[in-house]
Amino acid sequence: LTVAAVEQKYGRAGLTAVEVVERTGVGADGGRVRKVRLSFADGSTLERTGNQFRVDFGLKSDWFSVGSSTPPPPPSTPPAAPVVPTYPVMTGYTASEWADLTAAAAWMNLTPEEFQRTAAWVTAFLIGLSRNPNQVGWLSPAPTVDGPNLVTTAYVDEDLPSIRSVMRRWTLTPSQAQKVATTMLVFLAGVDRARRGG
Repeated sequence: LTVAAVEQKYGRAGLTAVEVVERTGVGADGGRVRKVRLSFADGSTLERTGNQFRVDFGLKSDWFSVGSSTPPPPPSTPPAAPVVPTYPVMTGYTASEWADLTAAAAWMNLTPEEFQRTAAWVTAFLIGLSRNPNQVGWLSPAPTVDGPNLVTTAYVDEDLPSIRSVMRRWTLTPSQAQKVATTMLVFLAGVDRARRGG
């Protein structure tokens, strides 16, 4: 039984629901149908006895069930992903530094951007292991960060303590701290590569 068949039979459009509103109360599904109510989009309704509905549609008995003809509600639109604030830090590398960085990043299966972020985490971890992790000093000379090979890493809130730890330890700008951390991880990756014969 289709919505179109019901609408055609009763000469009305916009069928929204077919409900069994009364049964005899005896047997499966609550027994034989006594009354059916059809609802339409214009707000009107039509009631038929179970027997009338059976005859109208050639059903074998007035013992039947109907599913709702109300279409399921449209799927809800998923909420938009929250906007995560990022803090971009750009560092420039010379040609030789760039070659070392990209080789180390490839060794670790990281992009240069991911490598810089990982370097900040690793360096902050090593600072935390030091005898005096809160010591503040100066790095002289400070690293240059104006090389022609620029890499920008976007840090999120959870990354900020790592890069700030490096900045605080040696009194550096974010770009300089990223360069120092990256240089340290390039060195460690080189040691690992040499140890493994890579």
